[in-house]
Amino acid sequence: MSDTPASHLLRSLLHDHRGMLTLAVVLISASALLELLPHLVVYAAAVEVFSASPAEGWLTTLAVVAFAGVVLRFVLLGSGYILSHRVAFALIRQLRLDLTAKLGRVPASFFAEHPSGDLKKTIVDDVASLEAVLAHNIPELASGLFVPLVAALVLFASDWRLGLAGLALLPVAFLVQASFMAGFKDAWAQWHAAEARANSGVLEFIRGVAVLKAFDRDASSLAKVREGILGIRDLAVAMTRRSMAGYSIFFTLMSGNLLVVLPVGLWLNLSEAISRNQLVLFVALGAGMLQSLVKLLFLFGDAQKVSAALERIRALLGAQELSETASSGPLPERPVVRFEHVRFTYPGRERPAVDDLSFTLEPGRITAVVGPSGAGKTTLVKLLLRDYDVDGGAITIGGRDLRALSAAQRTALLGHVSQDTTLFDGTVRDNLLLADPGASEDALLAATRASYAHAFIEALPDGYDTAIGDSGGRLSGGERQRLAIARALLKGAPIVVLDEVTANVDPESERGIQEGLSALCRDRSLLLIAHRLRTITQVDQILVMDGGRLLDTGTHAELADRCEPYARLWQDQEQADRWTLIGSAA
Repeated sequence: MSDTPASHLLRSLLHDHRGMLTLAVVLISASALLELLPHLVVYAAAVEVFSASPAEGWLTTLAVVAFAGVVLRFVLLGSGYILSHRVAFALIRQLRLDLTAKLGRVPASFFAEHPSGDLKKTIVDDVASLEAVLAHNIPELASGLFVPLVAALVLFASDWRLGLAGLALLPVAFLVQASFMAGFKDAWAQWHAAEARANSGVLEFIRGVAVLKAFDRDASSLAKVREGILGIRDLAVAMTRRSMAGYSIFFTLMSGNLLVVLPVGLWLNLSEAISRNQLVLFVALGAGMLQSLVKLLFLFGDAQKVSAALERIRALLGAQELSETASSGPLPERPVVRFEHVRFTYPGRERPAVDDLSFTLEPGRITAVVGPSGAGKTTLVKLLLRDYDVDGGAITIGGRDLRALSAAQRTALLGHVSQDTTLFDGTVRDNLLLADPGASEDALLAATRASYAHAFIEALPDGYDTAIGDSGGRLSGGERQRLAIARALLKGAPIVVLDEVTANVDPESERGIQEGLSALCRDRSLLLIAHRLRTITQVDQILVMDGGRLLDTGTHAELADRCEPYARLWQDQEQADRWTLIGSAA
């Protein structure tokens, strides 16, 4: 691999593993060197057979030496590959940990610009491609070059013409291979793009499979799936056709050394330029001296593929992170949150999503945010969670700028539940304890009762130890939502953000959740993003937003009396609640 940013990255990744990888290369090279032993045994046996007085028992000794060499070769080979695989798996594990940790430090805008299929391709497939390089290609490259080098030295020591004849096909083979592989880096870039499109299409299909089934559609109805799979097929066919001739010629030249060795050796022997013993040595070594270079058959393509993969890994590792400044000293147990003239515009847009936004979240008080679609409610939450940084103004928690808090501090301070509930394949208890693995049973029960989840959990076959399936698929939407609320409450964060979390629950559960939250959040700041105004009539303060600006703040009674946009929202929802679908008379 040439001296590129990708090769620099590979060297830096291998810095802590150089000793073990070097030992693996030495062992595999030694095992490869033992591949020459059978050829030398054949040479020694031939010399002995054609000698005037063959030594008694010498052929038996040679057979024992050959057998021992074969056994030792496989011992060295196995030991070397064990070490190289240990290096590969350790590096892949650490690299994936580093990449996933990196994703936790980038702004939300990064994910808008990089589809999930593209990120999956980098973290899973591109990282996995390094295994072949580290565990196989690097050791085999060393051994593949070492064996013909030693064989050539032996032949050159015997006669320089034998050495040249043994290597005659080598430059031709590599020139052919290089000419056929020229420009393949662009082809691998196209392959990556095709795989990323296919991954995105398949992920989209899996997420929407229930909708597709409802409309009696299959994967062929998704253009991304079809185009992605067909794109990979077309590229595979094109790349195979392009490289097939080069691989075939390379393989033939590397395997056909006898076509040069035998006639040259016979000619030199007949002209008495070399002895009969030298001819036997030449044929024994020269016929197969390039065979080990067949291992390099796929290294050209693999090197370009891995180089492209390393470029994508390097780009992800080098992605811009949310800036953090040093923050020292403990934060208050009951911090006050302040938005102070906050302004923010999404990248690529002209109109601010929030503009001159100022309000305060007090501990022990429940604040609700309402407004029509596009009012800036979701953006407000994203700014508080620091998915994005403000363009102007400041958000402070406990008197400190949000940007001055470390990721660990923000995580400890903020609990968040969105409408898109994320649960994992495991038991109810497993999912709850993600918030606090050391939580007591009393704390766990207090959280589930506050979220109105305890009753349905107790009714499950194994209660809190019931497996809920992939993404909580064995639970209803409302049950998953209540479980997510319980998990956020169990975390014990002093600031809790709930984004329309009662949208999927029945009215009775909704009332129970409201009562439980009120009781459990007496010492916390609770921010609700609400669409159903009936759920927030008893909160401490309501923020009315529209067009990214704060129109008014107050209680339900105050806003219904003085704030026309709020009163209109309330009236519209009241009218919608009374609306019914009347069927025609039978």
